[in-house]
Amino acid sequence: MEMTHQGGAEAESLLRADQRSALVMPQGTKRIAMDLVPPRDKWNLIYLTLLLHGLGTLTAWNMFITAKPYFEDYKLVNARQYAANFMPYVAAT
Repeated sequence: MEMTHQGGAEAESLLRADQRSALVMPQGTKRIAMDLVPPRDKWNLIYLTLLLHGLGTLTAWNMFITAKPYFEDYKLVNARQYAANFMPYVAAT
């Protein structure tokens, strides 16, 4: 394997010389250490994993930040004594 010096760091090419010549690199573009073609995500597993992670994180956060208006303005609209003290009750428990 060939070692090259790139901007103060050593990078090892992962392709043979005959494979490397088949790659089309724009002029002026810095080469990176991994010049292989990225693996194909056949069933979009990476996309689905990140989508589920985002939904799981943001849904819980959205429920957390909208709890006060939901309970005080909608669920407890007829029970003003509970609505007035909703946040202290939640914070104490």
